[in-house]
Amino acid sequence: MQRECIISAGIDIGTSTTKLVLSELEIQNTAGLGSVPRIEITNRKIFYRSPIYRTPLINDDVIDMDQIHKLILKEYKCAQLTPSSIQTGAIMITGETATKRNAEEVIHTLSNEVGDFLVATAGADLEGILAAKGSGAFAYSEEHPSAVIANIDIGGGTANIAVVQNQSLLGTCTLHIGGRLLEFEGEIVRKVSPPIQKWCMQKGIDISIGTAKSSGEIQQLLEDMLDALMLALKGEIIEMHPLLLGQLPSWAKKVDTLTFSGGVANFLHDTNQKCIGDLGFSIAQVIRESNLHKAFHIVRSAETVAATVIGTCIQTTEVSGATIHVT
Repeated sequence: MQRECIISAGIDIGTSTTKLVLSELEIQNTAGLGSVPRIEITNRKIFYRSPIYRTPLINDDVIDMDQIHKLILKEYKCAQLTPSSIQTGAIMITGETATKRNAEEVIHTLSNEVGDFLVATAGADLEGILAAKGSGAFAYSEEHPSAVIANIDIGGGTANIAVVQNQSLLGTCTLHIGGRLLEFEGEIVRKVSPPIQKWCMQKGIDISIGTAKSSGEIQQLLEDMLDALMLALKGEIIEMHPLLLGQLPSWAKKVDTLTFSGGVANFLHDTNQKCIGDLGFSIAQVIRESNLHKAFHIVRSAETVAATVIGTCIQTTEVSGATIHVT
């Protein structure tokens, strides 16, 4: 089989941001003559990245599907492509956006209108794995096979942890740590997310609309987020912890290396970035000033804010060459 190139798109509609990445996948039958075909992706090349858009919402419960449709078509035009050019890829709704009332309708409608797509409402485990692949954590683990690496993808609603060693997934864990869990207008709180409301109730702390951004209560929240992250990485977090989302950490080996991805990683690595009206910058600052640097070896990720969408675009396609298919 001669080499053949197909266009893959990855679209991530997340809690805070929406992103699109286009890549070219080179496929080839690598089996010998007379053998069962084995079609493999022999090369991947990203050739277009969209700007990062704020995820458009009609209100707190409804995604603005028309606006997302328009921005996708706009980016295709910038890349000099049409929906019919897209031969594979995935549309993922991730983080808190997956809980919106019309989430399923959005991904299935878009998948019929903007290309031939696999569609999914990404659960925390899948999102963490894709981010670890897109950030470069899996590639780093191949170069350092003895390292036990936790990629921590902190976005708008969650921190998704995926632990890998020598390109094998060891386990995942997800925490309620994210920039959009508290939103500010100027120097006061304008929105408190349900997970933080639950945390406040368990802790007997009041963070509500009008609370000052510099208040001791918010500082305590940030410190508890850092504590939850440290406990999770050590495998010591308890099931009833208010910031744990879903299962307990599922890896057995001791983590020794960290990589960070997601929007918060941008603030973590670049202190000159502007602070927007949420917790993202403050979370990064608390992590930067913590003893995580003493407890773990920290490696800068190849990709940060675009890690999940890159993982979606170039890591989720597998081709079977031994399948008979009748249309």
